[in-house]
Amino acid sequence: MAITPFTIVGAQTLWKSFGAYRARRRNPALPQNPITDRWWRILIPAALVIAGDGLLIVVASASGVGRTVGIALFVLLIPFVVAAFVAAFMLGWRS
Repeated sequence: MAITPFTIVGAQTLWKSFGAYRARRRNPALPQNPITDRWWRILIPAALVIAGDGLLIVVASASGVGRTVGIALFVLLIPFVVAAFVAAFMLGWRS
């Protein structure tokens, strides 16, 4: 699996957008962008849930928990992955 230039450009765009979001949060005198800020407020918690659920999946599989628990954790992960992809797409689109 190779890192493509498209991936690098996307990561740079998201990092730049996140820096602008943090600057707007710290300094209310800057021009506000409520739509982009809303997408960041969707992406950040979704990413945290994905990371936490991913950790639970790894721990559950390492400890030998039943297959139904793993399937349930993957099912819980689906809406957050969709929300993260949509938010990342919209943030890239708006940049």
